[in-house]
Amino acid sequence: MLVHSRALSEELYALLPEERRDLGVELIEKGKETLNAILRTWLMLSVFKGVLLTLGFYFLGVANLSGAIAAGILCVVLELLPVIGGWIVWIAGAIYLFTQGDIFAAVMLSVYGVALISPGPDITIRPKLVAKGAKINPALALVGIFGGIMGFGIKGLIIGPVALGLLSTLLEEWKEQKGRAKS
Repeated sequence: MLVHSRALSEELYALLPEERRDLGVELIEKGKETLNAILRTWLMLSVFKGVLLTLGFYFLGVANLSGAIAAGILCVVLELLPVIGGWIVWIAGAIYLFTQGDIFAAVMLSVYGVALISPGPDITIRPKLVAKGAKINPALALVGIFGGIMGFGIKGLIIGPVALGLLSTLLEEWKEQKGRAKS
């Protein structure tokens, strides 16, 4: 799809009915905008979490600098995969510290991991960034992300926010139509 995205996009625009072409274009643009916001946010947060995990592993003594960087890179890769995430890496680090007898560092890494790697940013930061990029309400983005996952599984991570973004566009258009009809 990525290779032929331009041709697919042109084909989609060609299929729009003439009588409400403006609404069709608006919906397609809203879908693109929301999808781009989701993907940009996903990539940015993955890299951010990888950097934070690297710092946590290094300063809490889980690994030396090169090992911490490798763990950070692994975190970025795992964060890009749905469901699997950076939580696997920080839990492994906390277990390692616990088995080495450094219980305080294991607890600190666990708190650090929950708050800054996973699931903390997924619940707090991701919906705000998606909402800002897609120009939708943050609560709507949160409902879209988690409702989409509940309704569609992993695919819902993308389907949910896009569907709610399209719904909000349709509702705005409906309000405009109702306003014009009253005038």
